[in-house]
Amino acid sequence: MTSKPFESWHVTDVLVGIPPAYLNMFVQRGLYGIKARVSGRRGDKNSRRFDEASVFGIALAWMLFESGLRTEPIRRVLIDIAETSEADAKAAAQVLGAAGLRYLVIVRELADQAGEAETELKVIGTDSTKELTDILIASPTASVLVVPVREKFDAIERRMALI
Repeated sequence: MTSKPFESWHVTDVLVGIPPAYLNMFVQRGLYGIKARVSGRRGDKNSRRFDEASVFGIALAWMLFESGLRTEPIRRVLIDIAETSEADAKAAAQVLGAAGLRYLVIVRELADQAGEAETELKVIGTDSTKELTDILIASPTASVLVVPVREKFDAIERRMALI
């Protein structure tokens, strides 16, 4: 079964809500492994299309970006989730979607002193609010980011069904 391709405007205006300039940046820079198919012209511009899996990858990268992570930490999170050598948002989103986890939790110990080497990120997937509490208790000196991936993915699936 092949999924319906989605135009850039579907991704920006209906499905993910990422501003067009950021979508273009994600695709053109290739930092998160996001790729589009060019499908002819729409007015005076080339029209990009994305498959369903790519839309979820874009949504994952955008959620991490919107949550305040910078490019390199986002790339490390995507590599960790997908267990790949290069950042691949589509593959990471597929792993998270298959697991059906509600939350993606990113834990990073904060530097104690100026000039300390950047600490490693710990990426955890969970469904349990108790586990979220346990992570917070076990990480009193860390920055803990909780990303509600299942809620976002479910919302995108509902919107896709309407297109």
